[in-house]
Amino acid sequence: MHPVCKPRIESKSYTESVELCRMSGSFDVSVSRLSISETIGLTRDNTGRPAVRSIACSSNVGKVRVRFTKRRRWLYNLFCRFLERPIKSALNRQICPKVSSAINGLEENLKKMKISFRVNNFAEVDYSLVNRIKISRRAMDLDFKGEFYRVRNRKEPPFKPPPISLPRHSSRMLYLGISDFLANSAGFVFHEAGALRMKITDRMIPKNSPFRLNTKSFGMIMPQLEKLYPNMNMIINLHSTRPPVLRAANGNITIQAFGALDMLAILPNSSLASLFVLNIHASVSARINIVRMKLTGSVTLNRLKLTPGHSRVGPVPVAGLELLIQIAIKAAVLPKVNEKLARGVPLPKVKNLDFVNPTLMVNRDILVIATDVLYRP
Repeated sequence: MHPVCKPRIESKSYTESVELCRMSGSFDVSVSRLSISETIGLTRDNTGRPAVRSIACSSNVGKVRVRFTKRRRWLYNLFCRFLERPIKSALNRQICPKVSSAINGLEENLKKMKISFRVNNFAEVDYSLVNRIKISRRAMDLDFKGEFYRVRNRKEPPFKPPPISLPRHSSRMLYLGISDFLANSAGFVFHEAGALRMKITDRMIPKNSPFRLNTKSFGMIMPQLEKLYPNMNMIINLHSTRPPVLRAANGNITIQAFGALDMLAILPNSSLASLFVLNIHASVSARINIVRMKLTGSVTLNRLKLTPGHSRVGPVPVAGLELLIQIAIKAAVLPKVNEKLARGVPLPKVKNLDFVNPTLMVNRDILVIATDVLYRP
Protein backbone atom coordinates (compact mmCIF):
# COMPACT_ATOMS: atom_id res chain seq x y z
CA MET A 1 0.00 0.00 0.00
CA HIS A 2 1.36 3.39 -0.99
CA PRO A 3 0.56 5.82 1.78
CA VAL A 4 -0.14 9.19 0.16
CA CYS A 5 -0.75 12.21 2.34
CA LYS A 6 -1.05 15.69 0.90
CA PRO A 7 -2.50 18.07 3.45
CA ARG A 8 -3.49 21.56 2.43
CA ILE A 9 -3.92 24.26 5.01
CA GLU A 10 -5.36 27.58 3.87
CA SER A 11 -5.25 30.97 5.53
CA LYS A 12 -8.64 32.05 6.80
CA SER A 13 -10.11 35.12 8.41
CA TYR A 14 -11.01 35.05 12.07
CA THR A 15 -13.30 37.64 13.63
CA GLU A 16 -12.82 38.52 17.30
CA SER A 17 -14.32 41.30 19.36
CA VAL A 18 -11.91 43.51 21.24
CA GLU A 19 -12.43 46.37 23.57
CA LEU A 20 -10.19 49.44 23.60
CA CYS A 21 -11.28 52.52 25.49
CA ARG A 22 -14.77 51.03 25.78
CA MET A 23 -14.99 50.64 22.00
CA SER A 24 -15.50 47.40 20.02
CA GLY A 25 -14.37 46.26 16.60
CA SER A 26 -13.11 43.29 14.59
CA PHE A 27 -9.86 42.24 12.97
CA ASP A 28 -8.56 39.73 10.41
CA VAL A 29 -5.73 37.34 11.21
CA SER A 30 -3.70 35.89 8.34
CA VAL A 31 -1.17 33.09 8.85
CA SER A 32 1.62 32.30 6.38
CA ARG A 33 4.53 29.86 6.17
CA LEU A 34 2.81 27.34 8.46
CA SER A 35 4.52 23.93 8.77
CA ILE A 36 3.46 20.82 10.71
CA SER A 37 5.52 17.66 11.23
CA GLU A 38 3.84 14.59 12.77
CA THR A 39 5.37 11.15 13.45
CA ILE A 40 2.79 8.35 13.60
CA GLY A 41 3.36 4.85 14.97
CA LEU A 42 1.46 1.85 13.54
CA THR A 43 1.38 -1.62 15.05
CA ARG A 44 -0.87 -4.62 15.81
CA ASP A 45 -2.72 -4.75 19.12
CA ASN A 46 -3.39 -7.92 21.11
CA THR A 47 -6.79 -8.41 19.48
CA GLY A 48 -5.38 -8.54 15.94
CA ARG A 49 -6.53 -5.05 15.01
CA PRO A 50 -4.25 -2.33 13.60
CA ALA A 51 -3.36 0.38 16.13
CA VAL A 52 -2.13 3.94 15.54
CA ARG A 53 -0.61 6.48 17.93
CA SER A 54 1.01 9.89 17.82
CA ILE A 55 4.73 9.67 18.61
CA ALA A 56 6.01 13.21 18.02
CA CYS A 57 4.70 16.48 16.66
CA SER A 58 6.16 19.89 15.89
CA SER A 59 4.65 22.97 14.29
CA ASN A 60 5.84 26.40 13.28
CA VAL A 61 3.88 29.50 12.35
CA GLY A 62 6.13 31.64 10.19
CA LYS A 63 4.19 34.90 10.25
CA VAL A 64 0.98 36.26 11.74
CA ARG A 65 -0.56 39.49 10.50
CA VAL A 66 -3.41 41.31 12.27
CA ARG A 67 -5.47 44.05 10.67
CA PHE A 68 -8.56 45.77 12.10
CA THR A 69 -11.43 46.13 9.65
CA LYS A 70 -14.07 48.48 11.09
CA ARG A 71 -14.26 52.13 12.15
CA ARG A 72 -11.26 53.69 13.91
CA ARG A 73 -9.13 50.96 12.33
CA TRP A 74 -6.35 53.52 11.70
CA LEU A 75 -6.08 53.88 15.47
CA TYR A 76 -6.30 50.19 16.36
CA ASN A 77 -3.81 49.17 13.70
CA LEU A 78 -1.14 51.05 15.64
CA PHE A 79 -1.35 48.26 18.24
CA CYS A 80 -1.32 45.33 15.84
CA ARG A 81 2.31 44.38 16.47
CA PHE A 82 1.48 43.87 20.17
CA LEU A 83 -1.20 41.30 19.22
CA GLU A 84 0.65 39.31 16.56
CA ARG A 85 3.21 37.70 18.85
CA PRO A 86 0.77 36.28 21.47
CA ILE A 87 -1.52 35.00 18.68
CA LYS A 88 1.43 33.28 17.04
CA SER A 89 2.42 31.65 20.33
CA ALA A 90 -1.14 30.53 20.99
CA LEU A 91 -1.39 28.90 17.56
CA ASN A 92 1.91 27.07 18.04
CA ARG A 93 0.67 25.71 21.37
CA GLN A 94 -2.65 24.45 19.98
CA ILE A 95 -1.79 22.95 16.59
CA CYS A 96 -0.06 19.75 17.78
CA PRO A 97 -2.68 18.87 20.39
CA LYS A 98 -5.35 19.22 17.69
CA VAL A 99 -3.39 16.97 15.31
CA SER A 100 -2.80 14.37 18.04
CA SER A 101 -6.49 14.47 18.92
CA ALA A 102 -7.40 13.72 15.29
CA ILE A 103 -5.02 10.73 15.28
CA ASN A 104 -6.52 9.46 18.52
CA GLY A 105 -9.92 9.73 16.87
CA LEU A 106 -8.70 7.43 14.09
CA GLU A 107 -7.43 4.99 16.72
CA GLU A 108 -10.89 4.89 18.28
CA ASN A 109 -12.31 3.92 14.88
CA LEU A 110 -9.69 1.18 14.49
CA LYS A 111 -10.68 -0.27 17.86
CA LYS A 112 -14.20 -0.70 16.49
CA MET A 113 -12.99 -2.39 13.31
CA LYS A 114 -14.55 -5.83 12.88
CA ILE A 115 -11.96 -8.60 12.57
CA SER A 116 -14.48 -11.41 12.05
CA PHE A 117 -18.03 -11.81 10.89
CA ARG A 118 -20.51 -14.67 10.94
CA VAL A 119 -21.59 -15.96 7.56
CA ASN A 120 -24.36 -18.17 8.93
CA ASN A 121 -25.08 -20.30 11.98
CA PHE A 122 -22.04 -22.53 11.50
CA ALA A 123 -19.39 -20.53 9.62
CA GLU A 124 -17.48 -17.32 10.31
CA VAL A 125 -14.53 -15.51 8.70
CA ASP A 126 -11.50 -14.28 10.65
CA TYR A 127 -9.45 -11.50 9.03
CA SER A 128 -7.44 -10.23 11.99
CA LEU A 129 -3.82 -9.10 11.60
CA VAL A 130 -1.37 -11.99 11.98
CA ASN A 131 1.94 -10.08 11.85
CA ARG A 132 3.27 -6.71 12.85
CA ILE A 133 2.76 -3.94 10.33
CA LYS A 134 5.78 -3.48 8.06
CA ILE A 135 6.64 0.06 7.00
CA SER A 136 9.24 1.03 4.40
CA ARG A 137 9.99 4.29 2.63
CA ARG A 138 7.65 3.41 -0.24
CA ALA A 139 4.90 1.27 1.25
CA MET A 140 3.19 -0.22 4.27
CA ASP A 141 2.32 -3.95 4.41
CA LEU A 142 -0.41 -5.50 6.56
CA ASP A 143 -0.94 -9.27 6.77
CA PHE A 144 -4.55 -10.25 7.49
CA LYS A 145 -5.55 -13.82 8.26
CA GLY A 146 -8.50 -14.40 5.90
CA GLU A 147 -9.78 -17.83 6.97
CA PHE A 148 -13.15 -19.53 7.43
CA TYR A 149 -13.85 -21.36 10.69
CA ARG A 150 -16.68 -23.33 12.24
CA VAL A 151 -18.54 -21.28 14.81
CA ARG A 152 -17.47 -22.35 18.32
CA ASN A 153 -15.36 -25.18 16.89
CA ARG A 154 -12.25 -23.82 15.19
CA LYS A 155 -10.29 -26.42 13.25
CA GLU A 156 -7.40 -25.78 10.89
CA PRO A 157 -7.69 -27.32 7.39
CA PRO A 158 -5.12 -29.89 6.20
CA PHE A 159 -3.45 -27.35 3.87
CA LYS A 160 -1.48 -24.14 4.30
CA PRO A 161 -1.94 -20.69 2.76
CA PRO A 162 0.43 -19.86 -0.13
CA PRO A 163 2.83 -16.91 0.06
CA ILE A 164 1.34 -13.64 -1.18
CA SER A 165 3.24 -11.39 -3.58
CA LEU A 166 1.85 -7.96 -4.46
CA PRO A 167 2.90 -5.74 -7.41
CA ARG A 168 6.22 -3.98 -6.83
CA HIS A 169 5.48 -1.02 -9.09
CA SER A 170 2.38 0.64 -7.74
CA SER A 171 0.18 3.38 -9.12
CA ARG A 172 -2.71 3.01 -6.64
CA MET A 173 -2.92 3.83 -2.96
CA LEU A 174 -3.97 0.36 -1.80
CA TYR A 175 -3.29 -3.19 -3.00
CA LEU A 176 -5.28 -5.95 -1.29
CA GLY A 177 -4.19 -9.53 -1.97
CA ILE A 178 -6.62 -12.37 -1.21
CA SER A 179 -5.17 -15.87 -1.59
CA ASP A 180 -7.23 -18.83 -2.76
CA PHE A 181 -6.74 -20.21 0.75
CA LEU A 182 -9.74 -18.09 1.80
CA ALA A 183 -12.08 -19.91 -0.60
CA ASN A 184 -10.55 -23.32 0.11
CA SER A 185 -10.92 -22.86 3.87
CA ALA A 186 -14.58 -22.02 3.19
CA GLY A 187 -14.99 -25.22 1.18
CA PHE A 188 -13.37 -27.21 3.98
CA VAL A 189 -15.67 -25.72 6.65
CA PHE A 190 -18.86 -26.14 4.60
CA HIS A 191 -17.96 -29.73 3.71
CA GLU A 192 -17.13 -30.61 7.32
CA ALA A 193 -20.46 -29.11 8.42
CA GLY A 194 -22.35 -31.18 5.84
CA ALA A 195 -23.64 -28.01 4.23
CA LEU A 196 -22.55 -28.85 0.66
CA ARG A 197 -25.68 -30.76 -0.26
CA MET A 198 -28.74 -30.11 -2.33
CA LYS A 199 -31.99 -31.85 -3.20
CA ILE A 200 -33.00 -31.51 -6.85
CA THR A 201 -36.66 -32.03 -7.76
CA ASP A 202 -38.62 -31.82 -10.99
CA ARG A 203 -40.05 -28.45 -9.91
CA MET A 204 -36.55 -26.98 -10.20
CA ILE A 205 -36.28 -27.97 -13.87
CA PRO A 206 -37.49 -25.22 -16.27
CA LYS A 207 -41.01 -25.88 -17.52
CA ASN A 208 -39.93 -25.63 -21.16
CA SER A 209 -37.26 -28.32 -20.77
CA PRO A 210 -38.00 -31.54 -22.71
CA PHE A 211 -36.17 -33.47 -19.99
CA ARG A 212 -38.13 -34.13 -16.81
CA LEU A 213 -36.89 -35.57 -13.56
CA ASN A 214 -38.95 -38.75 -13.73
CA THR A 215 -38.56 -42.42 -14.63
CA LYS A 216 -40.02 -41.80 -18.09
CA SER A 217 -37.19 -39.44 -19.12
CA PHE A 218 -34.54 -41.67 -17.57
CA GLY A 219 -36.24 -44.67 -19.11
CA MET A 220 -35.07 -43.54 -22.55
CA ILE A 221 -31.57 -44.70 -21.64
CA MET A 222 -32.51 -47.10 -18.81
CA PRO A 223 -35.58 -49.07 -19.98
CA GLN A 224 -35.48 -51.31 -16.90
CA LEU A 225 -35.96 -48.25 -14.68
CA GLU A 226 -39.35 -47.37 -16.16
CA LYS A 227 -40.44 -51.01 -15.99
CA LEU A 228 -39.63 -51.26 -12.28
CA TYR A 229 -40.94 -47.79 -11.38
CA PRO A 230 -43.39 -46.71 -14.09
CA ASN A 231 -44.37 -43.06 -14.41
CA MET A 232 -42.85 -41.89 -11.12
CA ASN A 233 -41.15 -38.66 -10.28
CA MET A 234 -37.58 -38.74 -9.09
CA ILE A 235 -35.35 -36.85 -6.66
CA ILE A 236 -31.59 -36.32 -6.88
CA ASN A 237 -29.73 -35.89 -3.59
CA LEU A 238 -26.39 -34.23 -4.33
CA HIS A 239 -23.70 -33.95 -1.65
CA SER A 240 -19.96 -33.41 -1.46
CA THR A 241 -17.61 -36.30 -0.77
CA ARG A 242 -14.49 -34.11 -0.52
CA PRO A 243 -13.98 -30.37 0.01
CA PRO A 244 -13.94 -28.43 -3.27
CA VAL A 245 -10.61 -27.02 -4.43
CA LEU A 246 -10.19 -23.56 -5.96
CA ARG A 247 -7.13 -22.53 -7.95
CA ALA A 248 -6.34 -19.03 -9.22
CA ALA A 249 -3.78 -18.62 -12.01
CA ASN A 250 -3.10 -15.98 -14.66
CA GLY A 251 -6.56 -14.53 -15.05
CA ASN A 252 -8.47 -17.79 -14.55
CA ILE A 253 -10.22 -19.33 -11.56
CA THR A 254 -11.15 -23.01 -11.64
CA ILE A 255 -12.94 -25.08 -9.03
CA GLN A 256 -12.79 -28.86 -8.74
CA ALA A 257 -15.83 -30.34 -7.00
CA PHE A 258 -16.22 -33.93 -5.80
CA GLY A 259 -19.53 -35.45 -4.81
CA ALA A 260 -22.13 -38.16 -5.19
CA LEU A 261 -25.58 -38.28 -6.74
CA ASP A 262 -28.17 -40.47 -5.02
CA MET A 263 -31.06 -41.11 -7.42
CA LEU A 264 -34.40 -41.90 -5.79
CA ALA A 265 -37.92 -42.62 -7.04
CA ILE A 266 -41.00 -41.19 -5.31
CA LEU A 267 -43.37 -44.12 -4.74
CA PRO A 268 -47.16 -43.75 -4.82
CA ASN A 269 -47.25 -43.74 -1.00
CA SER A 270 -44.77 -40.80 -1.05
CA SER A 271 -41.92 -42.91 0.33
CA LEU A 272 -38.55 -42.95 -1.46
CA ALA A 273 -36.83 -45.87 -3.18
CA SER A 274 -33.07 -45.68 -3.76
CA LEU A 275 -32.26 -46.47 -7.38
CA PHE A 276 -28.53 -45.98 -7.91
CA VAL A 277 -25.61 -43.81 -6.85
CA LEU A 278 -23.16 -42.02 -9.14
CA ASN A 279 -19.86 -40.44 -8.13
CA ILE A 280 -19.32 -37.03 -9.68
CA HIS A 281 -16.22 -34.98 -10.46
CA ALA A 282 -17.01 -31.56 -11.87
CA SER A 283 -14.83 -28.69 -13.04
CA VAL A 284 -16.25 -25.19 -13.12
CA SER A 285 -14.93 -21.74 -13.96
CA ALA A 286 -15.59 -18.78 -11.70
CA ARG A 287 -15.85 -15.05 -12.27
CA ILE A 288 -15.17 -12.68 -9.38
CA ASN A 289 -16.32 -9.08 -9.04
CA ILE A 290 -16.33 -6.31 -6.44
CA VAL A 291 -19.76 -4.96 -5.58
CA ARG A 292 -20.34 -2.56 -2.67
CA MET A 293 -17.27 -3.62 -0.69
CA LYS A 294 -18.03 -7.32 -1.22
CA LEU A 295 -16.42 -10.04 -3.32
CA THR A 296 -19.18 -11.58 -5.41
CA GLY A 297 -19.01 -14.28 -8.06
CA SER A 298 -20.67 -16.71 -10.41
CA VAL A 299 -19.72 -20.14 -11.78
CA THR A 300 -20.22 -22.01 -15.06
CA LEU A 301 -19.78 -25.72 -15.71
CA ASN A 302 -16.69 -26.78 -17.68
CA ARG A 303 -16.66 -30.57 -17.40
CA LEU A 304 -18.65 -33.31 -15.71
CA LYS A 305 -17.39 -36.85 -15.15
CA LEU A 306 -19.58 -39.60 -13.70
CA THR A 307 -18.47 -42.98 -12.39
CA PRO A 308 -20.83 -45.72 -11.15
CA GLY A 309 -21.33 -46.32 -7.46
CA HIS A 310 -23.85 -48.99 -6.49
CA SER A 311 -27.15 -49.76 -8.24
CA ARG A 312 -30.40 -51.51 -7.32
CA VAL A 313 -31.85 -51.39 -10.82
CA GLY A 314 -29.16 -53.17 -12.80
CA PRO A 315 -26.41 -51.73 -15.04
CA VAL A 316 -26.25 -47.95 -15.20
CA PRO A 317 -25.40 -46.38 -18.61
CA VAL A 318 -23.08 -43.70 -17.24
CA ALA A 319 -22.24 -42.08 -20.59
CA GLY A 320 -25.88 -41.41 -21.41
CA LEU A 321 -26.67 -40.16 -17.93
CA GLU A 322 -23.88 -37.56 -18.05
CA LEU A 323 -25.86 -35.52 -20.56
CA LEU A 324 -29.05 -35.67 -18.50
CA ILE A 325 -27.21 -34.78 -15.28
CA GLN A 326 -25.51 -31.85 -17.00
CA ILE A 327 -28.92 -30.50 -17.97
CA ALA A 328 -30.16 -30.88 -14.40
CA ILE A 329 -27.07 -29.22 -12.89
CA LYS A 330 -27.13 -26.28 -15.29
CA ALA A 331 -30.85 -25.78 -14.80
CA ALA A 332 -31.16 -26.37 -11.05
CA VAL A 333 -27.83 -26.52 -9.21
CA LEU A 334 -25.79 -23.67 -10.67
CA PRO A 335 -28.56 -21.04 -10.31
CA LYS A 336 -28.79 -21.86 -6.58
CA VAL A 337 -25.01 -21.73 -6.17
CA ASN A 338 -24.77 -18.44 -8.05
CA GLU A 339 -27.55 -17.00 -5.92
CA LYS A 340 -25.45 -17.64 -2.81
CA LEU A 341 -22.25 -16.36 -4.44
CA ALA A 342 -24.03 -13.16 -5.44
CA ARG A 343 -24.51 -12.32 -1.75
CA GLY A 344 -20.74 -11.87 -1.53
CA VAL A 345 -18.04 -11.92 1.13
CA PRO A 346 -17.43 -8.54 2.80
CA LEU A 347 -13.97 -7.05 2.39
CA PRO A 348 -12.09 -5.77 5.46
CA LYS A 349 -13.44 -2.29 6.14
CA VAL A 350 -12.40 0.58 8.39
CA LYS A 351 -14.98 3.14 9.42
CA ASN A 352 -14.99 6.26 7.22
CA LEU A 353 -12.70 4.66 4.56
CA ASP A 354 -14.08 4.06 1.06
CA PHE A 355 -12.56 2.30 -1.95
CA VAL A 356 -12.36 4.51 -5.05
CA ASN A 357 -12.49 2.86 -8.51
CA PRO A 358 -11.32 -0.60 -7.36
CA THR A 359 -10.07 -3.09 -9.97
CA LEU A 360 -9.46 -6.83 -9.60
CA MET A 361 -6.64 -8.97 -11.04
CA VAL A 362 -6.30 -12.77 -10.89
CA ASN A 363 -2.70 -13.90 -10.40
CA ARG A 364 -1.23 -17.23 -9.35
CA ASP A 365 -2.82 -18.30 -6.04
CA ILE A 366 -4.08 -14.78 -5.38
CA LEU A 367 -6.70 -12.18 -6.25
CA VAL A 368 -5.36 -8.62 -6.18
CA ILE A 369 -7.62 -5.63 -5.63
CA ALA A 370 -6.03 -2.32 -6.63
CA THR A 371 -7.79 0.83 -5.50
CA ASP A 372 -7.45 4.37 -4.27
CA VAL A 373 -8.81 5.22 -0.82
CA LEU A 374 -10.97 8.11 0.37
CA TYR A 375 -11.19 9.02 4.05
CA ARG A 376 -14.43 10.71 5.14
CA PRO A 377 -14.02 12.20 8.66
